[in-house]
Amino acid sequence: MPDLRNYSLHLPHFHVDDTKDLRLLYGIRIIRDVVFQFCFFFYPIFLYNFAIESGLLSFLHLNDVSTGMLGIALYFLLTRLLMFFIAIPIGTIIQKKGLSTGLRSAFLARSLQLTMLMYSGSFPWLILLVIMFEALQSHFFWNSYYTILSRFTLQKNLGKDLSLQQFFLQLITTLTPAISGLLILQSGFETVFLIGLTLSIFGVILTLHTHFPIVQDTLSLKEFFQWLKEKQYELFAFSFPGKYINDSVHFLWPLYVFFFLGSIEKVGYLYSTSLFIALLFTFIFGAFVDKSSSKKPFFASAGFLSLFWIFRTQVWSPLGIALIDAFERLTAGFHWLFFDKLFIKRASGNRALAYFVYSEIILSIFGSFFWLIIAILFLLNIGWNAIFIVAAIGVLASVFISDKHSEIKTV
Repeated sequence: MPDLRNYSLHLPHFHVDDTKDLRLLYGIRIIRDVVFQFCFFFYPIFLYNFAIESGLLSFLHLNDVSTGMLGIALYFLLTRLLMFFIAIPIGTIIQKKGLSTGLRSAFLARSLQLTMLMYSGSFPWLILLVIMFEALQSHFFWNSYYTILSRFTLQKNLGKDLSLQQFFLQLITTLTPAISGLLILQSGFETVFLIGLTLSIFGVILTLHTHFPIVQDTLSLKEFFQWLKEKQYELFAFSFPGKYINDSVHFLWPLYVFFFLGSIEKVGYLYSTSLFIALLFTFIFGAFVDKSSSKKPFFASAGFLSLFWIFRTQVWSPLGIALIDAFERLTAGFHWLFFDKLFIKRASGNRALAYFVYSEIILSIFGSFFWLIIAILFLLNIGWNAIFIVAAIGVLASVFISDKHSEIKTV
C-alpha cells in the first residue's frame, strides 16, 4: 500500500535530538505525509473507480463491486511483488550512494508517480508505471529514513523524538481529509495530484540540504534467509507484518465509509472530526513510552485495538463510525508508538540498513499473500467483515515485537 506508517514525535517543549540534518529529516517526513494524506487518503476510492472505468479488467465479466475491489488488490499485489525483487538492488544503491540520495530518490519517484496518475485517466496503461514508481519510492524512503533514525538519534530520546513527529503527523491527518475531499468533489483527483507533485518537488529541494554519511553494510538474499533461521528474528518476522495488515485495512477503511455515506466530502469531514478528538491526547504518549519498561500496556492496547476491528463489523451509523475511529486512534497512539520504538531500537548497530531492507522483504512476502487473500475474499463475495477480522489478528501479531537485536547474526 502507499506508505501508511504512523510514526511519532512529541511536543516541541520536550527535548529532541537537535541537529541541522535531523531537523531537516523531520521536515522531510512531515512534507511526505502531507503529500500522502492529501493525495492518497482517498486513493482506494480512486483505484476502485479506475478499475471499473478503465476497462482493464472487463474481460473477467465481474460486477462493479468485484471489479473495483479486485483492481485495488491487484494494484498492491503487483507493487509488493515488484518490491520483493528490487529490495536488495535498491538497498545496495542506498549503501553506495548514501542515505541523502535515498531520500532524494524517493521524492523524485513520488513526483513521477503523481505525474503518471494525473494522466492515467486518459492513458490507463500508465498505471503500470505508477506501480513501478510506488515500489521505488517506498524502498528508497523507508530504508533511508529508518536507518537515519536508528543510527543518528539518541536511543534514550527515541520515544520523545517519535512522539513529536506523531503529533505533527496526526495534526496533518486531522486537517487534510476534509480539505482534499472538498477539492476532489470540486475539481477531481487531478487537482490533488498536482498539489502533491508540487510539494514533492519541494521535498526534493529539502533533501539537497541533508548530508548524512555513507553507511558501510552488505546485503544479500543468502544472509536474509540466514537471519530468518534465528528464533528471535522469526518472531519479529511474524510481528512486523501484523502491523502492515492493520495499516492496510486502515487504508481501505475510508472506502468502506464511502460506501456507507455515499460522498467523499462526508468521509473527509467525519475523519477530520474523529482524528481531532484523538489528537488531543497524543502528546502525552512519547514521554510515557521512554519512561515505561513494562510491556503490559502494550499488550492491553493490542487487545483493545483488535476488539475495535471486531466492533467495526457492527457499526451502522455515522456517529458510530466517528466514535469507533476516535477511540481506536486514542489506543493506537500508544500502541504503535511503543511498537515503532522497539522496531527501531532492534536495529541499533552497524547493520541497520540490512535490518530495514530485510524487513521490507518480509513485508513484500506477507503483503503479497495478504492482497491475494483480499482479492479472493471479494471474488467469493465474503467481503468486509472478514477483512476486519484479519486486521484484528494482525494487531495481535504485533505484540511479538522485541528489541533483542543482539541474537541476530551480523556477519
